[in-house]
Amino acid sequence: MIKKILLVCSILTLSACFGGGAEIPKDNFYRLNDISQAKKTEASPFKVVAVTSMKSDALHRERAILHTDKREPLHIQRYNYHHWTQVPNELIQEHLIDYLRKAEFAPQIVRYGEVVQVDARVSGYIKRFERVIDSGEVKVQVRLELHLESLGNNWQHYQFIYDAEQATQGASMHATVNAFSLALENIYQQFLTDLTKAKL
Repeated sequence: MIKKILLVCSILTLSACFGGGAEIPKDNFYRLNDISQAKKTEASPFKVVAVTSMKSDALHRERAILHTDKREPLHIQRYNYHHWTQVPNELIQEHLIDYLRKAEFAPQIVRYGEVVQVDARVSGYIKRFERVIDSGEVKVQVRLELHLESLGNNWQHYQFIYDAEQATQGASMHATVNAFSLALENIYQQFLTDLTKAKL
């Protein structure tokens, strides 16, 4: 009799799990927009420029999209079911490579570590890369520290810190990803403008 009762309980438990219960959330993955065009910059003196993976704190070495509330800016949270296709360190590296190629910053733009002799290296640090909820409105905040270092005999080093805030066109995560892409492109363009002013 006890075995029969246990069997009935097991069947009822499984029914609750697979029938009529709440739908299990699905993981969602996002990539940045492709670089459609980039403002051509004054040609740099470098033939081959390598872009490294960005450095960052531990949170930006995970794929979960981060968010904060403007009322509590020191409290950073991550979404459980919304992720980047790559960790932000590599996501931004690839995005920046595409931008520099479209801007024709140098004849060759490669990933740092590829078997090729390079003339200069672009590196960076992700200081902020977050979705921000501000009184019901949604925006993104990006802060990047970018460096360019020449590797020839005439050693040069340039360092800049950029802040970009971009409002989203709606509250969806897709709109948020579009805003991240725009914020990053604005930073890249300012980076190239600053390098041009520095007269490499």
